[in-house]
Amino acid sequence: MSGTSSPVLPASRASAPTAADAELPLTPDELRWNPALTGAERRALEPLLLSPIDFMDDERFYEADARRVIMDAEHGVDRPSTAWYTRLDHERVYRPGQKAAELPLLKPKQEAAIFLKFNYCRYRAESARQKINVRRMNVARCRELLKWSRMAQDLRESISEYNLGLVLAMARRLPAGRVDFPEMISEGNMALLRGIDKFNVSKGFKFSTYACRAILKAFSRSGMKATRYRSLFPVGFEPDLERSNYAAERAAEEEQGCVEQVRSIFRDNRSGLSELEQRVIEKRFSIDNPEAKPLTLQQLGKLVGLTKERVRQIQIHALAKMRDTLENTYLDGPSIADARDQQAEERGRERDGQFVGAASA
Repeated sequence: MSGTSSPVLPASRASAPTAADAELPLTPDELRWNPALTGAERRALEPLLLSPIDFMDDERFYEADARRVIMDAEHGVDRPSTAWYTRLDHERVYRPGQKAAELPLLKPKQEAAIFLKFNYCRYRAESARQKINVRRMNVARCRELLKWSRMAQDLRESISEYNLGLVLAMARRLPAGRVDFPEMISEGNMALLRGIDKFNVSKGFKFSTYACRAILKAFSRSGMKATRYRSLFPVGFEPDLERSNYAAERAAEEEQGCVEQVRSIFRDNRSGLSELEQRVIEKRFSIDNPEAKPLTLQQLGKLVGLTKERVRQIQIHALAKMRDTLENTYLDGPSIADARDQQAEERGRERDGQFVGAASA
């Protein structure tokens, strides 16, 4: 006997339905929980009761002393360390100190024993599931189902940890570029888990032979899916376009606000600059005419009849005055909008005064 199966025990239609009644698909509302079951036990039991538990059948499961022979057999398999995998799962090449011989491996006899235990636990879990009356649950049978299911899950995790290296080995054989390496590793891990569920150890083959083909097929499907997606959506992923430019826009806005405020301070001479200081700042930084080329200290010194060093001192003194005014009126004082409103009001009053003066004349 071989292959995936779920043995169905005979059930009477006159009695309450059990989890094995294939003609009566179960829903969560049909489950009548025993008050003795805890909330954690109910959450773990629900998915187990709603669908059959598949396993790879073996004639040794039906022998009288199957539990003792299979479960009590010493195969010397401990949970391996996966610390090496967390360092290598995003790298396409092994590190110089990491050799294939150092990775955890199962011997053929150990592999056969652990797979036989794994499928026997799933067989016992399915047998326990079929005996459970979903409308009047027996606590002992429910906990037996949980026990065998947890044992099967532990064995499945142990097998997968021993064979994680197969995923990395197969991923490094493929050319880079079609699929991201972390995504490829994820697809390979899922294929490895499916392979563990479907592998029939009674046929005498090594699991690595079966798993490598399954992993490579998963990579092929992932590559075809990525190619098809790129053909439908030819625009590639651009990380720069996905990032928010709010910070850059905010910084540019603040900078422009400071520039406008400095120009306003200079035009209105709020810092009390002398005519010479105003002339030096204007010619050095072209505040009123940004398109004009600023003069050097030496050029400006010839223009005003002073030495280059004296022009530099006047510039520093004028900038200090303007900085104090800027800090008081912008950084610690009113906002840009308030400053602009105030400036508009002042200009409006000047125009009104000119109009009144012209009218009086």
